[in-house]
Amino acid sequence: MQRDSVEAALAKIDKSKPFRQSERMRRFLRFVVERALDGDSEALKEYTVGMAVFDRPDDFDPRIDSIVRVEARRLRRKLNEYYESEGKSDFVRINLQEGTYAPTFATGGPPALPPPAKADPNAPHIITGDAYQLLLEGRHFANRMTPAHLRRSIECFQRAIHLDPQFAAAYAAVGGSILQLALFGNISPSVVMTDAGLVIYRALTLSPDLAAGHLWRGFLNAALLWNWVEAEVDYERALELNPSLVQARLFYAATVMNPQGRFLEARAHLGAAALLDPASVMLSAATGMTEYFSGDYEAALEHYRRAIELNSSFYGAHRLMAYALLALGRGDEALRSLELAEPLAAGDPRLLATQGYVQGRLGHVEKATQILESLAALSADSYVSAYDRALIHLGLGQHDEACRLLVEATAEHEPWLIMLRVDPIFAPLHGFAPFQDLVGRILPPETK
Repeated sequence: MQRDSVEAALAKIDKSKPFRQSERMRRFLRFVVERALDGDSEALKEYTVGMAVFDRPDDFDPRIDSIVRVEARRLRRKLNEYYESEGKSDFVRINLQEGTYAPTFATGGPPALPPPAKADPNAPHIITGDAYQLLLEGRHFANRMTPAHLRRSIECFQRAIHLDPQFAAAYAAVGGSILQLALFGNISPSVVMTDAGLVIYRALTLSPDLAAGHLWRGFLNAALLWNWVEAEVDYERALELNPSLVQARLFYAATVMNPQGRFLEARAHLGAAALLDPASVMLSAATGMTEYFSGDYEAALEHYRRAIELNSSFYGAHRLMAYALLALGRGDEALRSLELAEPLAAGDPRLLATQGYVQGRLGHVEKATQILESLAALSADSYVSAYDRALIHLGLGQHDEACRLLVEATAEHEPWLIMLRVDPIFAPLHGFAPFQDLVGRILPPETK
């Protein structure tokens, strides 16, 4: 197991909800992991841990003072809690088995990256038929665009990598599915960007001219890192390498052009993509968003309806449709659209937040407040974005609190923040200095 992969996993755990309020647990875990990585097995004894982590004196007797054993049980519980929530998709898992203080490292989510093979760099790489079939199967699931299907796609791509550790396209595909998970409300984007960055780096290391590798690095740079120049370079490179790559045109428009109000350019790319793949669900949704952000709400609805016709399980289109309906003054229809999505969304907090926003806008204060309380309760056991809570406060007209939470969401690298300038729901905040500062931090200056 590569040291940098384990250290990246440890850094994510440090920032996670189960650990960030417990300095002692972070200190305990970091100590045993670092000693294990250093090969210092002598330090992983109860006596040594007691002195190094829990500040026990030299005469510490583990037979009398059970501090290390007690805290180790707590640490194991917190690790389990982490891997059942924020850490579900982690590449590397850190385990602390009963009866030992020496951690082990295993692959629990997407695969740990094998070391590059020492092969002739000029020799062509032959992809096995089974690995390629798994890539195609994974793409099928990814196109369904629900968190459950995206996770199934990752499993397929993992298996392809297991069969062929040099399969660059499979690494890029893993990165793409992980990144798209961040668009939903049940996984921390800060976790996503670390995981995705690792596999995308490997994909481009194996194949520097892989168009999909540049596509997903462009998505990462735009939607999560807000590195706008680098994002454009990557998207342009992806299209230079493969002008027919539909996802490159789609996400270039959605994550770079739309946020900056470059709607004519966005429409040009989306139109070219539609000629290549007129049955793309995500393309219909992205085109609807372009029309919504540019103020043509009726046209947006037509594209969202098309996305639902193409894939009835894509509940994200119902959520987007609700905003367009509300903008047209059709609030009751917006609520019905969200109700249709409920059975498909499995408690996605992002859908709940949209319901809370719409209820607030319609003056249903009690219902909006109840949803806000539901999200607070949900956050005790799983990830809930500050962005989603901000939406409900925005719907209730509580603009100061909405601004505060949007600022908090920047620490999470929430991808929907890139739409602050163009999304009409944020119009009530345009006169607030903190909001304008936030827009300036995330987006490049407006071009005239």
